[in-house]
Amino acid sequence: MLVKASNKFQLYPWKVKYIQRGEEYEQWALPNKEWWEDFANKWEHTEIVEFIEVELTEEQQARVAEIEELPMSEAFRGICIDYILNGVFPEGINHPLRDLQIQKENQEQGIDLSEREIQEIIQGQEISDLDIRILMLEMGGN
Repeated sequence: MLVKASNKFQLYPWKVKYIQRGEEYEQWALPNKEWWEDFANKWEHTEIVEFIEVELTEEQQARVAEIEELPMSEAFRGICIDYILNGVFPEGINHPLRDLQIQKENQEQGIDLSEREIQEIIQGQEISDLDIRILMLEMGGN
């Protein structure tokens, strides 16, 4: 799903479905389709059934764009794929997506604070309206 280019990952959205020794398999077509075609041509026990282009949601595509901007070691391909597909960061605090995770958590907290502040303003306005009605009733009752 991700290929390494210039110390960064890029999306390669192709899977390969193939038969090998009578068993059918499906996996990401890495490093590329040409490699798989060459492999199948060299080895009789492998037959390519089809290449499947994986279509990502808008959210997944946005996460790909975030990952493509980060310099990343090949060793972290799996956690990047998990993040792209599922939006889940790895457990713990020591991983290469940590800065991105902190940034997103801060954005979410900022949104939560704004929504809470709006609710407090609305509640404050409702209390003020109630106070005015009570005062008007008291003034009218005297």
